[in-house]
Amino acid sequence: MKESFLHFVWKYKNFNFKQLKSTYGESIEILNSGIHNNDQGPDFLNAKIKIGKTIYAGHVEIHIQNEDWYKHLHQNDPGYNNVILHVVFENTSELYTLNQAGHQIPILCLENNIDSDLIARQNELFLNTNEIKCLGLIRKMPEKIKYSNFLQRLVIERFESKSNWMYQLLQTNNNNYENTFYQILFWGFGLKINAPFFLDIAQKTPQIVLAKCIDDLFQLEAILMGQAQIIDTATEYGMRLFKEYQYLAKKFQLESTEIKPKYSKLFPSSFPTFRLAQFAAFIHNQKSLYSKLVDNRIVDLNHEVFDIQVSGFWKNHYSFKTENKKTNHKLSKDFIQKLYINSIIPLIYLKDRLHHESPTQGLDMLAKLAPEKNSILTKMQNHLELSNKNAFESQALLQWYNNYCKMHRCTECVIGFEVLT
Repeated sequence: MKESFLHFVWKYKNFNFKQLKSTYGESIEILNSGIHNNDQGPDFLNAKIKIGKTIYAGHVEIHIQNEDWYKHLHQNDPGYNNVILHVVFENTSELYTLNQAGHQIPILCLENNIDSDLIARQNELFLNTNEIKCLGLIRKMPEKIKYSNFLQRLVIERFESKSNWMYQLLQTNNNNYENTFYQILFWGFGLKINAPFFLDIAQKTPQIVLAKCIDDLFQLEAILMGQAQIIDTATEYGMRLFKEYQYLAKKFQLESTEIKPKYSKLFPSSFPTFRLAQFAAFIHNQKSLYSKLVDNRIVDLNHEVFDIQVSGFWKNHYSFKTENKKTNHKLSKDFIQKLYINSIIPLIYLKDRLHHESPTQGLDMLAKLAPEKNSILTKMQNHLELSNKNAFESQALLQWYNNYCKMHRCTECVIGFEVLT
């Protein structure tokens, strides 16, 4: 028995709620089951319950057994003193539960009030060993399940999470959106594995410093690679960069990062040396990037701002040591799409939310991007026959798997709801 299942049953009154009695023998009538609380404190807030002849307003706490109240030390927590009903699954001979104030809380046992078929479906859903719990229960998405609203909810949840750290960054930057955008873009160039490394460089390299060197690609490379501490002075080009960095670091009083970059499991085109060279080329002679990509809200993988030209050295090098015949020095469509999904659109979403505008306007940009492809999306498509037509649906499916399927939050999912009702 899962406690989340009992929350589901209580929330939707999916049990025989007529002629209920407490273990003390008093009649119980549920006038309002309360608001489901996913944070700390009682499980359902502001409920209204008639017990005997008295109507009580307060909270409801739910457990498998009455003993769980004491195992969780609620009897010592004044935050549970407003609980008016303790709902448990297993029958108990206890007549009441004691709170911190010493008051007696009536107990309602649901074991004999939940349909046995529903309990069997709960067991089948939660106790199987499938990675996606509903496999075998629903072979394909039933036509009657309308999940478009659920997809939008999933995408909003995902972008709330994506933009939360951006909000903290924005506050650190005194609500300067352009400076924050520069740091977020820089972070995006690091991809997942080197994102913290790139962000630290961005935060230690003021945008105004790069702006003063914006027309000199060599100086931009020297600053960025020097700040990253990855210049190899064993090469002639590296020595030139290092000498230039020493001059610029002293001039602008720069402090380099202490974080070490990662190279393992990366394709050469994603080496931090090469990505820094690309970022230098990306901002070289560029003006109004924030206006072009955030204010204009253009989804264009072929936009002129992404058409970069790295310096001559990086046209046949991914690192300082190894020379290649030719590098894929252009920003790939796949990489540009990642910048939109992970950097540009989340900031647009955050800006809209903070300015009390509809955040879904920015999210609509996702529908103009191609669907993503990875093993998780393949599972969701193959196992549940869900569509993945664009990046909006890709982001929804990733959130669905990672935050619902993987976490076994079946009672909060449209498919789990279908199984249990």
